[in-house]
Amino acid sequence: MRRALLLAAAAAASSGGVVGVLVDDLSQIATLDAALTDPVDVYVEVDVGQRRCGVAPAGAAPLAEAVAAAKHLRFAGAHCYHGLIQHVPTDEARRAAVDAVVAEVRATRAALEAVGLPPPG
Repeated sequence: MRRALLLAAAAAASSGGVVGVLVDDLSQIATLDAALTDPVDVYVEVDVGQRRCGVAPAGAAPLAEAVAAAKHLRFAGAHCYHGLIQHVPTDEARRAAVDAVVAEVRATRAALEAVGLPPPG
């Protein structure tokens, strides 16, 4: 809750600016919405292969729906990042890794579109 209150303070002090946050669990959405009085952009964090954080592509839609239903949160899109690809040593292996990420991003987009919440842009 402490971090949610810090985010609420940042949103209140933003003077018309945009404050955004990543979520990957339903409990985070309830906590954030309860702490906020000013709207915040929320991005669903998706695990696209790094296996560090985020939900599976199919899990993005339920989170996006919960964000869209919350009073003080705005669904702003999906956050899909695989930072380790830059360290893949060969072009062929890197291409294969990028192709796998692209497939995960497409699956995420399809899951969001299926519930009427396509990512902006």
